[in-house]
Formats: sequence, structure tokens, C-alpha cells
Amino acid sequence: MRKKAISRVKSKSPIQGFDMPTKGAKIGPCILSGQFVRLEPLRKRHVAELYKSARRLDWSLLLGQLRSKEDVERRIENGLEAEKSDSEYAFAVTLIQQDKVVGSTAYLSVNSKHKRVEIGSTWYTPDQWGTAVNPECKFLLLRHAFEDWGAVRVQFGTDIRNMHSRRAILKLGAKFEG
Repeated sequence: MRKKAISRVKSKSPIQGFDMPTKGAKIGPCILSGQFVRLEPLRKRHVAELYKSARRLDWSLLLGQLRSKEDVERRIENGLEAEKSDSEYAFAVTLIQQDKVVGSTAYLSVNSKHKRVEIGSTWYTPDQWGTAVNPECKFLLLRHAFEDWGAVRVQFGTDIRNMHSRRAILKLGAKFEG
């Protein structure tokens, strides 16, 4: 019996090799698509666009700084290695209408046994701050974690000094624990 897909990819260019999430799915890698954004597994083909987007940021309060093309390549390589052990799944955040990469986010510290995961390593180009991009990305990630994967706990992580990210997390209805 075929399982029904949770959402559909609406992209000009087909993305091969990845399935849409279904009930009982692994947490990654997968494609998550909403009205405005598509989250697709971060791959080497994203290097140029990701670097172009990352150059526009102030990285002083963000971990894993992407200041050079080599930094982006290294981040993707590290993510692919972590993906092999099912401990992390990084995504390129793409605006559907423009088919343009505007940031990245990830499932981190994946614990399949206890169904826990962290959402983090999130950044977007400044022109996307305050738009529908972050709420929709987080909605897609949370929905997939809870409804498809069966998560018991999902947490967010941010630097205590990064007030911009902290406010964005609070807007989602999350609570700080420590």
C-alpha cells in the first residue's frame, strides 16, 4: 500500500533522489515544501548560491561562520558526514517563487532512540528577516518532526547575545529553559 505524501514540491527544477515525508518517516534527508519556501537537503550544488547569500551577513553572533567559499564547502562536507551517522540534517532554504537560496537551517543532535532533536544553525539573508520565511521554515521543520517522525521533544538553540534570533524564537511561541 502506498503512503500519502505530506506536502508536494512545487519547483521549476526537479530535485532527484529525495522522497517527500510520509508517516513513520526518518527525520531526514527529505524535502519540505510550503507556500513560500522549500527546504531541501544541503548539497555541494548549493555552494555558490549559499556563499553569495552568506556574504551579506554579520557572523559575529552566529556559530559556524561562512565567510569564504571554502567555509561553505567545509560546512556542507561536515553536514554530509553527520548525515551518514543520522545525527544531523542540514537544509538549504529556497524561496519557491524565485528559486533562490536565502539561507540554511538544520536538524541537530538527532536522537532517534528518544525521539529528540534540535533545530538550529539557522540563518537567512537580512532581506528575509521579518518575512514569512522563518515562521514557515520552523513550521515545516516542527510539523515534520512531530507528525511524520514522531518526535517527543524539539528544542531550539541560539547564542544568548543574539537578540534577533531570540525574539524570532519567542514569536514562534517557544519558551526559554536556561
